[in-house]
Amino acid sequence: MGLRGKPNGAAPVENTGCGPILFYTNRTGALTPERKNSMDFASLGIASVAAITVVCYLIGMAVKASGLNDKWIPVIMGVCGLVLGVVGMFIIPDYPAQDYITSAAVGIVSGLAATGVNQVFKQMKSSNDEEAV
Repeated sequence: MGLRGKPNGAAPVENTGCGPILFYTNRTGALTPERKNSMDFASLGIASVAAITVVCYLIGMAVKASGLNDKWIPVIMGVCGLVLGVVGMFIIPDYPAQDYITSAAVGIVSGLAATGVNQVFKQMKSSNDEEAV
Protein backbone atom coordinates (compact mmCIF):
# COMPACT_ATOMS: atom_id res chain seq x y z
CA MET A 1 0.00 0.00 0.00
CA GLY A 2 1.12 3.50 -0.71
CA LEU A 3 1.46 6.43 1.60
CA ARG A 4 -1.56 8.55 2.41
CA GLY A 5 -2.76 10.27 -0.75
CA LYS A 6 -0.18 8.53 -2.96
CA PRO A 7 -0.87 5.82 -5.51
CA ASN A 8 -0.21 2.33 -4.27
CA GLY A 9 1.04 1.09 -7.61
CA ALA A 10 -2.23 -0.59 -8.62
CA ALA A 11 -3.01 -0.31 -12.30
CA PRO A 12 -5.97 1.82 -13.36
CA VAL A 13 -9.14 -0.13 -14.06
CA GLU A 14 -11.51 0.29 -16.99
CA ASN A 15 -12.21 3.86 -18.05
CA THR A 16 -15.87 4.72 -17.42
CA GLY A 17 -15.85 8.11 -19.10
CA CYS A 18 -14.63 10.17 -16.16
CA GLY A 19 -11.00 9.13 -16.34
CA PRO A 20 -9.21 6.14 -14.88
CA ILE A 21 -9.93 4.99 -11.36
CA LEU A 22 -6.85 4.77 -9.18
CA PHE A 23 -6.73 3.38 -5.68
CA TYR A 24 -5.42 5.53 -2.84
CA THR A 25 -5.12 5.02 0.86
CA ASN A 26 -7.43 7.14 2.97
CA ARG A 27 -6.93 8.35 6.54
CA THR A 28 -7.71 4.93 8.00
CA GLY A 29 -5.30 3.14 5.68
CA ALA A 30 -8.04 1.48 3.61
CA LEU A 31 -7.85 1.46 -0.16
CA THR A 32 -10.43 3.73 -1.75
CA PRO A 33 -11.10 4.33 -5.45
CA GLU A 34 -10.63 7.89 -6.61
CA ARG A 35 -11.38 9.20 -10.07
CA LYS A 36 -8.81 11.33 -11.83
CA ASN A 37 -9.33 13.89 -14.58
CA SER A 38 -12.92 14.55 -13.56
CA MET A 39 -13.53 18.18 -12.69
CA ASP A 40 -17.02 18.96 -11.48
CA PHE A 41 -18.48 21.08 -8.71
CA ALA A 42 -19.31 18.08 -6.55
CA SER A 43 -15.63 17.07 -6.45
CA LEU A 44 -14.78 20.47 -4.96
CA GLY A 45 -17.42 20.30 -2.25
CA ILE A 46 -19.03 23.51 -3.51
CA ALA A 47 -22.47 21.91 -3.77
CA SER A 48 -22.56 21.19 -0.04
CA VAL A 49 -21.50 24.74 0.83
CA ALA A 50 -24.16 26.16 -1.49
CA ALA A 51 -26.73 23.90 0.15
CA ILE A 52 -25.83 25.30 3.58
CA THR A 53 -26.23 28.84 2.21
CA VAL A 54 -29.67 28.03 0.76
CA VAL A 55 -30.86 26.39 3.99
CA CYS A 56 -29.63 29.37 6.02
CA TYR A 57 -31.34 31.78 3.61
CA LEU A 58 -34.63 29.95 4.11
CA ILE A 59 -34.15 30.00 7.89
CA GLY A 60 -33.50 33.76 7.66
CA MET A 61 -36.72 34.28 5.72
CA ALA A 62 -38.63 32.32 8.36
CA VAL A 63 -37.07 34.38 11.16
CA LYS A 64 -37.95 37.60 9.35
CA ALA A 65 -41.55 36.42 8.93
CA SER A 66 -41.72 35.62 12.65
CA GLY A 67 -41.44 39.29 13.56
CA LEU A 68 -38.12 39.06 15.40
CA ASN A 69 -35.97 42.18 15.20
CA ASP A 70 -33.96 42.18 11.94
CA LYS A 71 -30.66 42.82 13.76
CA TRP A 72 -30.69 39.20 15.03
CA ILE A 73 -31.07 37.56 11.62
CA PRO A 74 -27.33 37.51 10.73
CA VAL A 75 -26.48 36.10 14.16
CA ILE A 76 -29.10 33.37 13.87
CA MET A 77 -27.98 32.52 10.34
CA GLY A 78 -24.33 32.36 11.43
CA VAL A 79 -25.18 29.98 14.27
CA CYS A 80 -27.35 27.84 11.98
CA GLY A 81 -24.50 27.78 9.46
CA LEU A 82 -22.08 26.69 12.19
CA VAL A 83 -24.33 23.80 13.20
CA LEU A 84 -24.97 22.76 9.59
CA GLY A 85 -21.25 23.00 8.81
CA VAL A 86 -20.24 20.66 11.62
CA VAL A 87 -23.09 18.25 10.83
CA GLY A 88 -22.14 18.36 7.15
CA MET A 89 -18.62 17.20 7.97
CA PHE A 90 -20.08 13.91 9.20
CA ILE A 91 -22.86 13.25 6.70
CA ILE A 92 -21.60 14.72 3.39
CA PRO A 93 -18.88 12.55 1.82
CA ASP A 94 -17.21 15.30 -0.26
CA TYR A 95 -17.42 18.05 2.36
CA PRO A 96 -14.51 20.50 1.94
CA ALA A 97 -13.49 20.48 5.63
CA GLN A 98 -12.06 17.61 7.66
CA ASP A 99 -11.88 19.11 11.17
CA TYR A 100 -14.25 20.90 13.53
CA ILE A 101 -12.73 24.39 13.29
CA THR A 102 -12.65 24.48 9.50
CA SER A 103 -16.11 22.97 9.14
CA ALA A 104 -17.49 25.49 11.65
CA ALA A 105 -15.83 28.33 9.73
CA VAL A 106 -17.21 27.06 6.41
CA GLY A 107 -20.68 26.87 7.96
CA ILE A 108 -20.53 30.34 9.52
CA VAL A 109 -19.35 31.93 6.28
CA SER A 110 -22.06 30.09 4.37
CA GLY A 111 -24.70 31.29 6.82
CA LEU A 112 -23.50 34.88 6.65
CA ALA A 113 -23.29 34.65 2.84
CA ALA A 114 -27.03 34.07 2.86
CA THR A 115 -27.41 37.47 4.52
CA GLY A 116 -25.31 38.98 1.74
CA VAL A 117 -27.43 37.30 -0.93
CA ASN A 118 -30.54 38.80 0.65
CA GLN A 119 -28.95 42.26 0.70
CA VAL A 120 -27.93 42.00 -2.96
CA PHE A 121 -31.50 41.22 -3.98
CA LYS A 122 -32.80 44.02 -1.76
CA GLN A 123 -30.37 46.55 -3.27
CA MET A 124 -31.18 45.45 -6.81
CA LYS A 125 -34.89 45.83 -6.10
CA SER A 126 -34.49 49.31 -4.62
CA SER A 127 -32.24 50.31 -7.53
CA ASN A 128 -34.87 49.18 -10.03
CA ASP A 129 -37.58 51.05 -8.12
CA GLU A 130 -35.54 54.29 -8.25
CA GLU A 131 -34.96 53.94 -12.01
CA ALA A 132 -38.70 53.50 -12.62
CA VAL A 133 -39.48 56.87 -11.01
